Amino acid sequence: MTELELQLAELQRDRWSVAPAVLFPPAFAGWQQVETMLNRRVLLPTARRLTLMAGHFAVELSTVARFGGDDRLGRRFADIAEEHAIAARDARLTGDVAGLQAWIAMDAGQWSVAADHAALGRASADRSQHARLAGYEAAAAAEAGDHQRAAEATIVMRATKAAGRLNPKPWGDSDEALYIALTSAATPGAGGIAIRHGEQAATAFATARAHQGVGLARLSMARGHLGGDHPEPDAAAATAIEALDAVAASPNAPVHLRASRLYQEQLAPWSREPLVQELGRRLTAV
Repeated sequence: MTELELQLAELQRDRWSVAPAVLFPPAFAGWQQVETMLNRRVLLPTARRLTLMAGHFAVELSTVARFGGDDRLGRRFADIAEEHAIAARDARLTGDVAGLQAWIAMDAGQWSVAADHAALGRASADRSQHARLAGYEAAAAAEAGDHQRAAEATIVMRATKAAGRLNPKPWGDSDEALYIALTSAATPGAGGIAIRHGEQAATAFATARAHQGVGLARLSMARGHLGGDHPEPDAAAATAIEALDAVAASPNAPVHLRASRLYQEQLAPWSREPLVQELGRRLTAV
C-alpha cells in the first residue's frame, strides 16, 4: 500500500509535464491493484485507506485521460472517483471530484454547469480546496456572461489562497494569476489584465514545467490581445501558437480545444492574416 501511495504521489507530480500516453498505463495498473485489494476482506481502517487511494487514482486517471483527448474515459473515471468519495465521506476527495466535474463541463462548453459544480463542491470540500474551486467558478461564470458571479468568486479565491497552500495539490500565486487571467479574458474591457496576469502565470508555470498551465495562460493572453477598441490578431495568433508549443512534448486536449475555439470563433474575422493561417495549420497538424 505504501508503494502504491508513492506511485500515486508521483503521478500527481508528473501529470502536468509527462505525456498522457506515458502516464496512463502504469497508473491504470496501480488503480487496478488497489481495487483488487479493496475487494478482499480487509480491516475497516485498511478499507478506508484503500477507498481513498482508489478514489484519488481515479481522479488522476480521469485527468490524464482528458489530457489525452479521451473524454468518455475521463467521465467514467470521474464517476468512479465520485463513488469512492461518497463511500469514504472524505472532504478532499469530494473537492477533487467537484473540480473534475467542473473541468469536464468547461471542456464541453457548459459554462454555467461548470460554475455550479465548482460552487456546490466548495460547500462540502476541504477549506484548502476553496480557492481552486472558486477560481474554476470565476472562470466558468465569466465565460457564461455572469460577470457579477465571476467577481464574487474571485474575491473568495483570493480570500482563501492561504488555506490553499496547505493542500497536497497546493494553490499558489501562479494558480491565482492563471484564473484571474482566464476570468479576465472572458470579461469585456479586461484584456490588459488577462495579458498581465497571463504572463505572470506562464512564467511561473514554465519554471515548474507545468505545461498545461503555460498553455492556458498563453491562451488567456491571446484573448486579451483581441479585447478593447484595437484588436491585435497577429499578437493573438502568435501567443496561441506559443500555447501549442508549450504542450508539444506532453499533448493536452483542453489546451488544443481552447486554441481551436479561439481560431474558429474569435480569430475568424482575420482568417487571411499570415499568423492566423499558421495557427490554423498548427491546429490541423495536432
